[in-house]
Amino acid sequence: MTWDKALMLMVKLSGFKLIVRANRLGCDTDLARDAHDMVIGHIEEFRDDLDRVLALWREMMAERDPRKADLAAYALSEMRIRVEHFWLHNNHPYNVGGWRHADNAGSYRIADECDYELFSARHWVRELADDELCGLRPILDQLAEETGFTIPAVVIYYRPDPERPAATPIAPLDPDAEIPW
Repeated sequence: MTWDKALMLMVKLSGFKLIVRANRLGCDTDLARDAHDMVIGHIEEFRDDLDRVLALWREMMAERDPRKADLAAYALSEMRIRVEHFWLHNNHPYNVGGWRHADNAGSYRIADECDYELFSARHWVRELADDELCGLRPILDQLAEETGFTIPAVVIYYRPDPERPAATPIAPLDPDAEIPW
């Protein structure tokens, strides 16, 4: 991805974000409002990654020290791979409806690429109808056509396995604490 393509994608994503915000005003259900908010959040996250690509490009071009320029070039190539693989080749776990607990569908979670608790739970996918999204589906189709960024119009219901122990939170490291052994 070149800097001019990243800049054009940023402009297009800003326009789509504005269209989704304007369309959100006509929503009549919580699911549709949540879906619009999720799409806006995903667009902002994608745009932030593109902004980082442009910043790394400028840093690499402006750097006079060859070592620092090499480090910036490496960071740029890693970020370009992330943008192309994660966002444009649709390897992201994002969807419009979120991940909803089967027994309490009112709350939802947005999965990230390392949310193994959700991915290992039993889940099923339900495609959202056009009337449930209040006009969001044509916007998503146009977004996919113009930018290559696809967000599936589905909701995923999950039910965690009761046999599997819940993840235990890790306590912050105290460097002054006594070593337990």
